[in-house]
Amino acid sequence: MNIGRGLFFTLFIFNSFIGFSQLNFSGEATSRVYISSEDKLPFWLYSNQRGRINDSTTVSLFLTARENWKINQNADLEIGGGILYQDAAEEEVDLDELYIQYKNSWIRIIGGIKQIDELYDGLSGTNGNMLWSLNAKPIPGIQLNTVKPIYFLFNKHLGISGTWGEFLLDNDKNRFVKKIKIHKKSLFINYRSNNELKIKLGIEHFVQWGGESPESHIGIQPKSFSDYLKIITGQGGQEDAFIGEQTNALGNHLGSYELRISKVINNIYYEIMYSHPFEDGSGMLYYNRPDGRYGIFVDLTEYSLREKPWIQKFMYEFYYTKDQSHERSPLIHKWDNYFNNGLYQSGWTYKDNVLGLPFFTINQYGNDKKPSIGNNRIIVHHFGLKGNLMQKIPYKLFLSYRNNNGHVRNLNDFDGEEFREDDPRGRIILPHEIVSTYLDVNLLNSFLNINLELGADFSSENSNLGVGIKINKTF
Repeated sequence: MNIGRGLFFTLFIFNSFIGFSQLNFSGEATSRVYISSEDKLPFWLYSNQRGRINDSTTVSLFLTARENWKINQNADLEIGGGILYQDAAEEEVDLDELYIQYKNSWIRIIGGIKQIDELYDGLSGTNGNMLWSLNAKPIPGIQLNTVKPIYFLFNKHLGISGTWGEFLLDNDKNRFVKKIKIHKKSLFINYRSNNELKIKLGIEHFVQWGGESPESHIGIQPKSFSDYLKIITGQGGQEDAFIGEQTNALGNHLGSYELRISKVINNIYYEIMYSHPFEDGSGMLYYNRPDGRYGIFVDLTEYSLREKPWIQKFMYEFYYTKDQSHERSPLIHKWDNYFNNGLYQSGWTYKDNVLGLPFFTINQYGNDKKPSIGNNRIIVHHFGLKGNLMQKIPYKLFLSYRNNNGHVRNLNDFDGEEFREDDPRGRIILPHEIVSTYLDVNLLNSFLNINLELGADFSSENSNLGVGIKINKTF
């Protein structure tokens, strides 16, 4: 239990160091127990669970604690940490969080391991981000982001927001290429009208770079500061880079164009959203259209303030990723093969979980050195609801239809090799169509919170039912 001693020693030192100041201590403890009709849990019982639940978990426990120091009226400093136990994990006891955070009215700076904030009340299939969801454990690093848009042009109607982060994958033991770094940044232009119509338009950019490949012809990848400048600007590598990264951009790049439009009408909040993914120049030039995420979120909280309606919040998302530039692109690599990379063979994953869309799934084929993304050509309709059963009992409901189509690997500039979702060469066989449901019902909201979780997967091949009990205590 060295992790636990280190965590609470850190909290004790922090408390002693600023003990003369006013501190706010908080935390939570959560336990979960699951059973299912098959060897693996239904999809929504383990997906988007922050790496705290995997598909074979029966018992999961985590404890989180944090102390917040109010520096002044507009700024605070927080230190926090958490321990996770999971019976089906490779490391049964692991860090869930360990971070320090500074935050004021405009900027937040985080160092360490911190869970991502939940958006849209957890109703999104990807937490609103195709590339960086709640599907994996948080990655250690340092990051800076704007707390809210900074409006400064045209009588403060136009402004900017964004993020910048650097992360390390050193503690991911199962990666094919070790010691990988991740660079993350985003920049958004924000507009607000006098009647509070808001438009947010921008770009997100991620890069996997550096690392040490076990393959002798690849070896240690460039990792100097000059190489860092190349990866953040999308330039090609020098002679010490892998040959494919000398002619193309250094590192494994992926990103998305993002659009959000929101408005309150008659006390009802509406937000429509669009995300367009890209992994190279073909995607950036829209040769992979219509791939992307399309969605709408509706919040009735203010409209029904004095009631507990059956439906309080609603979300619908449509995901389409089958095109992948294979028909229109005049560039090399006809198939984008999302979240996979020839050099970084573990792909866009962390600790055996996909970092982005949980609807993309991991697989392993014949001569593959490590598992990678085996299913990235999908069509998904996802519905999320939150409200109160009989206007008394809080609930959350998911209904997701998935159409799986495997993936295609590039053999050369013109041809690709198709791997279907049920390809017999794969370690995991997926049905072509599957419906996944999830229901979370709050049975008790008192000194303890007790929730019943029900999950089910249905396909033409079989069905899988799962039940879970979640007990939570905040303090």
